[in-house]
Amino acid sequence: MATRDKPDLDCSPLLDLLKSYKACPTPKGHSWAEGHWQSPTNVVEQIRDLAKENKFRPGKGKAVVCGVLGAALIAAQKDKYVVKQAEQEANESLQELVRKLQAELETERLRRQLAEEALADEKRITENLKGSLRDAFVRDRELKLQLPGDLDSEPGFSSLSKEADLIAREVAPHYPWEELRAVTEPDPTPKLRPLIKTEVLYDGEDTEPAVTTKEIPYTVTELAKLQEKI
Repeated sequence: MATRDKPDLDCSPLLDLLKSYKACPTPKGHSWAEGHWQSPTNVVEQIRDLAKENKFRPGKGKAVVCGVLGAALIAAQKDKYVVKQAEQEANESLQELVRKLQAELETERLRRQLAEEALADEKRITENLKGSLRDAFVRDRELKLQLPGDLDSEPGFSSLSKEADLIAREVAPHYPWEELRAVTEPDPTPKLRPLIKTEVLYDGEDTEPAVTTKEIPYTVTELAKLQEKI
């Protein structure tokens, strides 16, 4: 960065010209000009003081005039250059800052966009899962409505596991459900059956025995006892 003490401006052409006219400012003159070139009154007073020190008559001492004006011009050019460089560097710094802010804003925009897309995907997946669960629930309910009854609530089937229930549901399409249910359901009406005795007799070496089946009916006393129990 250019500074007033070390500007990047090359003033050697002007200094060489002033040297050719024997009007090149001294280092002390340069130092004075850097602090006073902005004031025309100070420049005039400096010229008069130098002319008085060198005892120049009025109208003489043009080299002093050129030296003071040259030093003031060089100081003004350096200050202008330094200010211009500072403004340029400030503009570049601001532009770089703007670029960084724009990049950060773009990154934040992309991040928000990705987050919104991810949220939309999650919502869509959630809705799909809800729909699938709802459809599965409806299908399960329709299937239960199509079945004549719940095996777990039927007498004699309360201890069946879910696997057995699934097997029963798979068997149902192959066998008429009403017939299967009639077989599995106990008849609430008690039935009295006669006592049946079977007699097997072997005659010698005959391999085919004689089978005799007799049906013994209940006596009146036995029927009375059964009636009391029922």
